[in-house]
Amino acid sequence: MSSMRGLLMNRGLRGVKSFSTSAVARVHTSLNKVMLLGILGRDPEWKSFGGESDASPGAWSMSVATNKTYKKQSGEDAEVTQWHRIEYLGKKLPDSAKKGC
Repeated sequence: MSSMRGLLMNRGLRGVKSFSTSAVARVHTSLNKVMLLGILGRDPEWKSFGGESDASPGAWSMSVATNKTYKKQSGEDAEVTQWHRIEYLGKKLPDSAKKGC
């Protein structure tokens, strides 16, 4: 059990004195929320799950690029771009959500 307590401590649950296995399972099945700050690689596309109407359920699909800069051992700057595919379950995106924004 001490290794499980260490895992919980590393996940930011400090001050946990005792826990049950079901509490650990709830930690692993919780919703994760992420905020990505980057640039849209393409215009968002609407994918409808039902009919063609605007009221039918669906999802927005888009790609976002994030950059990370670091110094190499040689002292020169380097930049790495990572692409993220995003699926947004919702009805409306802002009109400003265009490629390059």
